[in-house]
Amino acid sequence: MSTSTFKKLHINTIRSLAVGMVTRTNSGHPGTPMGTSAPDKILYGKPGLTVQHMADETLKLLQRRQP
Repeated sequence: MSTSTFKKLHINTIRSLAVGMVTRTNSGHPGTPMGTSAPDKILYGKPGLTVQHMADETLKLLQRRQP
């Protein structure tokens, strides 16, 4: 698999997961996560970042937002 094909697959996977999350929570519009999936790939697609690390960071952000 070429690098550009892998990047496209990665971005499309992010898009699919984002739409699934919006649909499952029945909150929000899927347009924003779909539109920002390519920049997110650039920001969060750095070597060394693991899924667990990203999940931990997301959880920290969500906990800060709760009253």
